[in-house]
Amino acid sequence: MRLGAYVPNFAAETTQGRLQFYDWLGDSWCILFSHPADFTPVCTSELCRLAESHCEFWQRGVKLLALSCDRLRSHTSWLEDLKKFSRTLPTQFPYPIIADESRELAVMLDMIDENQKDNPEMAMTVRSLYIIGPDRRVKLTMQYPNSTGRSVEEILRVIDSLQLTSRLKCVATPSDWEPGKQLMILPHVKDEDLPALFPGGVDTVDTPSGQNYIRTTNDVWREPWRSRQPKQRQPEMFHPTLAAQSMDESTSLNEVIKFIDEVARMPNLKQMPLSDLMELTSSLVSETTYTQSTSERLQAMTKFLGALTL
Repeated sequence: MRLGAYVPNFAAETTQGRLQFYDWLGDSWCILFSHPADFTPVCTSELCRLAESHCEFWQRGVKLLALSCDRLRSHTSWLEDLKKFSRTLPTQFPYPIIADESRELAVMLDMIDENQKDNPEMAMTVRSLYIIGPDRRVKLTMQYPNSTGRSVEEILRVIDSLQLTSRLKCVATPSDWEPGKQLMILPHVKDEDLPALFPGGVDTVDTPSGQNYIRTTNDVWREPWRSRQPKQRQPEMFHPTLAAQSMDESTSLNEVIKFIDEVARMPNLKQMPLSDLMELTSSLVSETTYTQSTSERLQAMTKFLGALTL
């Protein structure tokens, strides 16, 4: 798919159940990526690295969705190998993997190698990656050969760039940019507007051509750009699996209660999806069963119920 292409809705079987893409995506950003095959070394390293960095993507409001042409049974079996290879993954693998056995989605999403596109029934997916915005349009594409694994650090870097420049239409990120480094001001911004837009200062490079088109600044996070953002960032949704995944049989009651108190302070608690709410309830009930005292369990659950009614 090309930049700016509108990603069509689709249904798919995944390791987390049947998925309707638009319903699953909601208002989030998304990384939709393919891998050539299950039970292969480079694919194992890629999916594990992305899973280990799931919190980094979640904090940016980005969902992950993998795809290959393997059967669902193959994906499910392979997940056990992924957990063994990583050793730091949560009990539940944090993102779904699509089983596109018919290759219908791979062809529709242009994830097939050029040399194999005329024989899609036998072709495997290449290492395609699409970053999709909340408007369901492709914001960035990457395609790697089977021999080369992708860099999670680079994926996070370009997400930071895309999200920043989608909010601030007057700047762009230069080569090797990372958050906190200088940004470049786009040519359409007039020189006379710079003091008001960037009161912290602008650096201009003198060029032999005499055209002052190389202008940089570190001032983008100051006013007035905060108030000039075209759309406020949506409140982050609470994700109970990520918050509770560090708990195990050794978790003390005090730690459980502390977790409940943290839930109670979440400003967006009432926006929690019903499925997440049920998952949270199940997690807390499970954790409180490790205590021996009925009164302690009751105390923990009372705090939890109080949190839900805030």
